[in-house]
Amino acid sequence: MKILVVGPSWVGDMMMSQSLYRTLKARYPQAIIDVMAPAWCRP
Repeated sequence: MKILVVGPSWVGDMMMSQSLYRTLKARYPQAIIDVMAPAWCRP
């Protein structure tokens, strides 16, 4: 399964969305999760 999340464009919203990514990975451990977000969000 592949999941694409369209990430938010604001710093605070991006920080708040981190729990969503952890929850998705816990629920779908075999999934490939990609986040489409602005370049400044790169780890």
